[in-house]
Amino acid sequence: MMPTISQQVPILDSSGQRANGFVRVSASRPFDTAQGHITTAWAAALVKDGIATMNGAPWYLPPTPEGVFLQLEQELDGEQTIKFRVYVPDQEYITYSELLSNRAGIALGWGYYAWDLSGEADFPPEALIGDLGYDSVSGDLWRNDA
Repeated sequence: MMPTISQQVPILDSSGQRANGFVRVSASRPFDTAQGHITTAWAAALVKDGIATMNGAPWYLPPTPEGVFLQLEQELDGEQTIKFRVYVPDQEYITYSELLSNRAGIALGWGYYAWDLSGEADFPPEALIGDLGYDSVSGDLWRNDA
Protein backbone atom coordinates (compact mmCIF):
# COMPACT_ATOMS: atom_id res chain seq x y z
CA MET A 1 0.00 0.00 0.00
CA MET A 2 1.15 3.57 -0.68
CA PRO A 3 -0.23 5.69 2.17
CA THR A 4 -1.21 9.23 1.27
CA ILE A 5 -0.19 11.97 3.67
CA SER A 6 -3.45 13.52 4.86
CA GLN A 7 -3.57 17.31 4.75
CA GLN A 8 -6.00 17.62 7.67
CA VAL A 9 -3.18 18.85 9.92
CA PRO A 10 -0.68 21.33 8.39
CA ILE A 11 3.08 20.89 8.84
CA LEU A 12 4.46 23.63 11.08
CA ASP A 13 8.05 24.82 11.45
CA SER A 14 9.87 25.19 14.78
CA SER A 15 8.29 28.62 15.36
CA GLY A 16 4.76 27.21 14.97
CA GLN A 17 4.19 28.82 11.55
CA ARG A 18 3.01 26.91 8.49
CA ALA A 19 6.19 25.44 7.05
CA ASN A 20 7.80 25.81 3.64
CA GLY A 21 10.53 23.56 2.29
CA PHE A 22 11.00 19.95 1.29
CA VAL A 23 10.42 16.48 2.72
CA ARG A 24 12.08 13.48 1.08
CA VAL A 25 11.88 9.77 1.81
CA SER A 26 13.83 6.81 0.45
CA ALA A 27 13.73 3.10 1.26
CA SER A 28 16.32 1.86 3.76
CA ARG A 29 17.41 -0.91 1.39
CA PRO A 30 16.58 -2.50 -1.98
CA PHE A 31 13.79 -5.10 -2.01
CA ASP A 32 11.96 -7.50 -4.31
CA THR A 33 8.33 -7.32 -5.40
CA ALA A 34 6.19 -9.52 -7.66
CA GLN A 35 7.07 -7.10 -10.50
CA GLY A 36 10.85 -7.16 -9.98
CA HIS A 37 13.74 -5.79 -7.91
CA ILE A 38 13.33 -2.27 -6.51
CA THR A 39 16.74 -0.62 -6.14
CA THR A 40 15.51 2.70 -4.76
CA ALA A 41 11.99 3.57 -3.65
CA TRP A 42 11.76 7.31 -2.99
CA ALA A 43 9.38 10.24 -2.95
CA ALA A 44 9.84 13.98 -2.45
CA ALA A 45 7.27 16.57 -1.52
CA LEU A 46 7.24 20.33 -1.71
CA VAL A 47 5.91 21.86 1.50
CA LYS A 48 4.19 25.19 0.88
CA ASP A 49 2.20 26.98 3.54
CA GLY A 50 2.19 23.78 5.61
CA ILE A 51 0.85 21.49 2.87
CA ALA A 52 3.04 18.76 1.33
CA THR A 53 2.37 17.93 -2.33
CA MET A 54 4.00 15.98 -5.17
CA ASN A 55 3.63 17.88 -8.43
CA GLY A 56 0.53 19.62 -7.05
CA ALA A 57 -1.15 16.35 -6.02
CA PRO A 58 -1.39 14.79 -2.54
CA TRP A 59 1.91 13.39 -1.30
CA TYR A 60 2.02 9.61 -1.06
CA LEU A 61 4.73 7.37 0.29
CA PRO A 62 6.41 4.72 -1.85
CA PRO A 63 5.31 1.16 -1.12
CA THR A 64 7.71 -0.76 1.10
CA PRO A 65 7.46 -4.31 2.40
CA GLU A 66 7.59 -5.23 6.07
CA GLY A 67 11.08 -4.75 7.47
CA VAL A 68 11.97 -1.91 5.10
CA PHE A 69 11.93 1.54 6.60
CA LEU A 70 11.96 4.94 4.96
CA GLN A 71 14.82 7.34 5.56
CA LEU A 72 13.09 10.71 5.97
CA GLU A 73 14.82 14.06 5.41
CA GLN A 74 12.99 17.17 6.52
CA GLU A 75 14.25 20.58 5.37
CA LEU A 76 11.87 23.34 6.41
CA ASP A 77 12.26 27.12 6.39
CA GLY A 78 16.04 27.13 6.34
CA GLU A 79 16.34 24.97 9.45
CA GLN A 80 18.98 22.28 9.71
CA THR A 81 18.08 19.20 7.67
CA ILE A 82 16.72 16.54 10.02
CA LYS A 83 17.12 12.87 9.08
CA PHE A 84 15.58 9.82 10.69
CA ARG A 85 13.93 6.52 9.81
CA VAL A 86 10.19 5.97 9.79
CA TYR A 87 8.10 2.83 9.62
CA VAL A 88 5.24 3.01 7.13
CA PRO A 89 2.01 1.53 8.48
CA ASP A 90 -0.26 -0.42 6.16
CA GLN A 91 -3.09 2.10 5.92
CA GLU A 92 -4.55 4.34 3.23
CA TYR A 93 -4.07 7.74 4.92
CA ILE A 94 -1.69 9.01 7.58
CA THR A 95 -0.96 12.50 8.86
CA TYR A 96 2.60 13.77 8.84
CA SER A 97 2.53 13.76 12.65
CA GLU A 98 1.46 10.12 12.68
CA LEU A 99 4.26 9.28 10.24
CA LEU A 100 6.80 10.95 12.53
CA SER A 101 5.42 9.06 15.54
CA ASN A 102 6.15 5.85 13.62
CA ARG A 103 9.86 6.45 13.69
CA ALA A 104 11.54 3.09 13.38
CA GLY A 105 12.63 2.57 16.98
CA ILE A 106 9.20 3.08 18.50
CA ALA A 107 7.44 1.10 15.77
CA LEU A 108 9.61 -1.89 16.66
CA GLY A 109 9.05 -1.48 20.38
CA TRP A 110 12.60 -0.27 21.06
CA GLY A 111 11.28 2.86 22.78
CA TYR A 112 13.66 5.27 21.05
CA TYR A 113 14.40 6.77 17.66
CA ALA A 114 17.32 6.03 15.36
CA TRP A 115 18.71 9.28 13.86
CA ASP A 116 21.02 9.41 10.86
CA LEU A 117 23.85 11.59 12.19
CA SER A 118 26.18 11.01 9.24
CA GLY A 119 28.49 14.04 9.11
CA GLU A 120 26.73 15.72 12.07
CA ALA A 121 28.39 16.75 15.32
CA ASP A 122 25.49 16.04 17.67
CA PHE A 123 21.86 15.01 18.00
CA PRO A 124 19.30 17.58 16.84
CA PRO A 125 17.41 19.48 19.57
CA GLU A 126 14.23 17.40 19.09
CA ALA A 127 16.05 14.12 19.88
CA LEU A 128 14.96 12.47 23.11
CA ILE A 129 17.17 11.00 25.81
CA GLY A 130 17.72 7.37 24.87
CA ASP A 131 17.49 7.95 21.11
CA LEU A 132 20.17 6.33 19.00
CA GLY A 133 22.33 8.02 16.40
CA TYR A 134 24.22 6.25 13.65
CA ASP A 135 26.72 7.20 10.96
CA SER A 136 25.86 5.37 7.74
CA VAL A 137 29.43 5.85 6.44
CA SER A 138 31.51 4.73 9.43
CA GLY A 139 28.92 2.46 11.06
CA ASP A 140 29.37 4.24 14.41
CA LEU A 141 26.42 4.15 16.81
CA TRP A 142 25.68 6.56 19.70
CA ARG A 143 23.05 6.87 22.41
CA ASN A 144 21.71 10.31 23.36
CA ASP A 145 22.40 10.68 27.08
CA ALA A 146 22.09 14.47 27.34
